[in-house]
Amino acid sequence: KIEGYVDANGNLVLEHTGGVSLENYRICLYNYPERTSIKSEMIRGDNWEIGSCRYPFDLLDLEDIKLLIPTDIIDCQVYTFDKNNNEERVFNGVFSGKPIPLPGLPVYKMMLITSLRGDTVDEDIICFTYDVNSSLNVTSYIFKWMLNGQSLAQILMPFDVQNATDAKDYSDYDNHGDVSGAVWNDSGIIGGCYDFDGAGDSIEIDLPTMFQDISRGDFTISIWIKSNDVLDDSNVILEVCDNYPGNKNYIRLFQFGTEIHMAVLDSNIMRCVRTNEIINNEWYHIAGTWDASTKEVAIFLNGVKYTQDGKRDLSLGSQDGLSIGHGSASTPFWDGQLDEFQVFDRVLSDEQIYYLYLTQKYSQCNISLIAAQETSLGDLWQCCIIPTDGTQEDEAYETNILQIIGYEGGE
Repeated sequence: KIEGYVDANGNLVLEHTGGVSLENYRICLYNYPERTSIKSEMIRGDNWEIGSCRYPFDLLDLEDIKLLIPTDIIDCQVYTFDKNNNEERVFNGVFSGKPIPLPGLPVYKMMLITSLRGDTVDEDIICFTYDVNSSLNVTSYIFKWMLNGQSLAQILMPFDVQNATDAKDYSDYDNHGDVSGAVWNDSGIIGGCYDFDGAGDSIEIDLPTMFQDISRGDFTISIWIKSNDVLDDSNVILEVCDNYPGNKNYIRLFQFGTEIHMAVLDSNIMRCVRTNEIINNEWYHIAGTWDASTKEVAIFLNGVKYTQDGKRDLSLGSQDGLSIGHGSASTPFWDGQLDEFQVFDRVLSDEQIYYLYLTQKYSQCNISLIAAQETSLGDLWQCCIIPTDGTQEDEAYETNILQIIGYEGGE
C-alpha cells in the first residue's frame, strides 16, 4: 500500500504503508487534467520498505517541479510487475499545491481576492474567513457564492445544522428538503451529515425547475458519500424524476458493482457512466455533469473524471421530485452517510470540481475557491459566509465584491 502527500516545500512524497517491499517499479507523472505525460521511469534494484518514503520529482530528475499553489496539479501512478512480468498499477493519486495564506490582514481586509491580485479572467478567486467574527463555537462555514447578484448553486444543502425534519437549502431558490428517517450526526466530511439506514430513510425535495427540461439544460451534481456496504448493488444516492407527458426527465446516481454510476434519460435515450471501485466506510466526493448540447455525461470521483459506460438497464421511477437516499421505483435505499449536497445549472469545469473536492476535504472548510475557468470578463463575484456550530447558524457575512477585468499587460 502506498500513500501520497505534498510537503510544505511543494515536493510530492510517496510513503510505503503496507505490504511487501518494492524492488522494481515504474513511476509515471502526468499533467492534470490534460493527462499529458511529464515523465515515466523504471526504478530497479530498490528496497522500498514499509515506513520509508520516495520522492518522485527527485527520482525522475524533475527537481524544478514544485506543487505550491492549487493550480499546480499532477497525476502520479506507480506500477509493479507480477510473476509473468505484466504491469500492475498499485497507486494512482492526483496532487496539488495548497493555497498560500495571506501574510497578515490586508489593509482593506479584502476576504475575496484573485490568486495573483490582478482580478483577471486567468486567475482563481479565493475566499478567506479570517475576518468573520462569530459568537458561536464555529465548527464549519457555509460558502454561498454569488455571481452577478444570484447564488451560483441552485441547491446548497451542506447539512451542517442539526435538524430532524428539515434540510435547509441556502441558495436563492428555496429547494428545501423534508427529512424522513435519516439521522443527523456531526461526523460529516465538514460539520454534520445525514445517516441513512438502507431501509426507509430519505430526503424529499420538490422538483427544481432546472430539471424540468434536461434536453436543453446543463447541470452539475456534487455530493460526498460514505457507503456501509459497497457490495449491495443499486443502492440509490439520489434520483430526479419528471413525468412530463412525452418528455420524461430522469437522473439517477447510484451504487453498483462497488462503483458509483450516474444515469441520465433524455429523449428516451439512457446514458450512464461509472467511476472506479470504492471501499466501505470511506468518504468520497462524487460529481456528475450533463452537457445538454453535446449529450455528454461524466462522473468524477475525488476530482478524477470518468466517462466509461455504466449500467443502463434501470427500472425507472414515476414520482415527480428529487429524492436523496432513495428512488421512486422499487430501488434500494442508501445505506451510509451523505454530506455537502450541491446542484448547479451549468457544467462545472474539471478544475472547479477538483477544487470542490480539495477544499472540502483538506481545508476544514475555512477557505473556498472558484477556478478561473468559471469566470468571464465583467463578472461580479461575492461570497456570503455563514458560520455554524452544528446546532445553529450565525448571521451571514458578506465579502467585498470582486469584478473580473481584462489583463492590461505591460511593456
